[in-house]
Formats: sequence, structure tokens, C-alpha cells
Amino acid sequence: MARFSRSKVPPDVAALQERTASAFADLERDPEKDFSDVTVPLNSNGRAFDAGVDREINHLLGRKPIGWRISDIDGGPASIWRTAAFSATFLTLQSNANVTTCTVRVW
Repeated sequence: MARFSRSKVPPDVAALQERTASAFADLERDPEKDFSDVTVPLNSNGRAFDAGVDREINHLLGRKPIGWRISDIDGGPASIWRTAAFSATFLTLQSNANVTTCTVRVW
């Protein structure tokens, strides 16, 4: 069995330590610091959402989101929910009521 001095780490072990440290750094970062605020574009009816109709929104993150929430909404009381799995490009949402404007925070 090879013995190594404590002051010198073999290159393969050093590379493994570097990859492990990088993975832990990714886990420790706050996902909400890496976010996108998206104003839902108006549809042909001049609204962000029509009741019961799916809207595909480009979230601009360039990766699969971890979560989302409504940060601003106008146009009356409405519930908005996700109707499809997260993708690296789009967030698919639906509303139970017509919504004039809406901003979504995606992280």
C-alpha cells in the first residue's frame, strides 16, 4: 500500500476533492438568489391569462426551475397553478379567472 505525506495530496485525490467541494457549493447556494421575474406577455385578448387556458411562459433561466410564485397580479381574484412539469425553457400555468397582468418569479 502506498503511503503519502500529509503535505502532498495525489493529483487524483485533489481532483476528487475539488469536484466534491464544487458539488457542495452548488447545494449551499440560495436558489432564490438565482431567479427570473417574468411579466406574462399579453395574449390576443389583451390579458395575461384567460380562465381555464394553459399559458406557456418562457422563464429565461436557462435551466430547469426549482420553484415559482406569483409576485404581482392585477385583474381580480384568481388562483394560478402549474399544469405541466418544469422544463429548462417554459413554465406552463393556468388560471381559474381572467387576469389582466401578472408577474411570476421563477427560481
